[in-house]
Amino acid sequence: MEYDRDAWFCQAALRGRAVDLDAIHDAAQEQRRQRHQGETPEAIQDLLVRRGVLSREQVEALLARFRRGDPPRIRGRVIGGYRVLRRVGRGGMGSVYEAQELESGERVAMKIIARKVCDDPVFTERFLREARIALTLFHENIVAGREIGVESGRYYFVMEFVDGRSLGEVLRGGNLPEARSVGIALQVALALEYASGRKLVHRDIKPDNILVGGADRVKLCDLGLARPIGGEGGITTSGVTVGTPKYMSPEQVRGERSIDVRSDIYSLGITLWHMLVGEPPFNDESPLVVAAQHLNDEVPPPRTRNPAISPSLDHLVTRMTRIERPARYQTPAELIRDLRVLHRLLARG
Repeated sequence: MEYDRDAWFCQAALRGRAVDLDAIHDAAQEQRRQRHQGETPEAIQDLLVRRGVLSREQVEALLARFRRGDPPRIRGRVIGGYRVLRRVGRGGMGSVYEAQELESGERVAMKIIARKVCDDPVFTERFLREARIALTLFHENIVAGREIGVESGRYYFVMEFVDGRSLGEVLRGGNLPEARSVGIALQVALALEYASGRKLVHRDIKPDNILVGGADRVKLCDLGLARPIGGEGGITTSGVTVGTPKYMSPEQVRGERSIDVRSDIYSLGITLWHMLVGEPPFNDESPLVVAAQHLNDEVPPPRTRNPAISPSLDHLVTRMTRIERPARYQTPAELIRDLRVLHRLLARG
């Protein structure tokens, strides 16, 4: 899971009373001006140092806490019969920790809702929806849920611990071989087939929500945006399109209410494109530009960026990522059939 380093730094600086809100606001305005003028924006901490608001020593002290990773008030605590060991990820709704069940000694993952959103009914409902959905799903390629609890007014969700990395972390090392890419995509497609059989669409398929363990065993996670097929589409109650722009289907960008599994197939196709090429096909810094590209531009065949990709795999990815839904694979079962054939051929070398 990704999180914004600038946002974390601002929260830490404000919490520690190292700066006031006006100084943060002024630095953020300068950062936006730099971005608007085509410059590489400075980090918030560097802007604050340059303006004399903070010393470099103060910044380093705050960053030291960042590098240690876990707020001491969480790490080591016992919550609901589990001892929190270390933070392994952080997202918009909260942090994920490795924890240990006191009774059995088993390692688990524990997602704890962020304090800043625990009183927000929209975020709380999304957090609880993810947990409730996960508790009903039993598939080898989906992270298994265990229990929901609440302590000191903050909800937590205990789930299976995956000893591995997110696909997003794996891809920081560059693109992957064809056989490995297809093997990962096949396992995600199997998870989508299972979920769609239970009338669920994930709505946020992307590398950061795909966990890769030993022997490339894949687990799909983060069901916070999942919805019943035929239910709410890409718009939240606040009227904001949800999803991740670089991997979002055109119908999600449009905010359509009739989102189905073909949207997840598109997002998986973009993820497979990323695995094969080393970056997503639409990779502009501006989310609005990326969203417009998904709406208006057909995704280019991955062979245009990586000529070593086999024609059959190039065709498969292109079919997954068509703008018009009828031109895509219509079901995960269709996609799984072709992925299996390709995987066997590629595994033979």
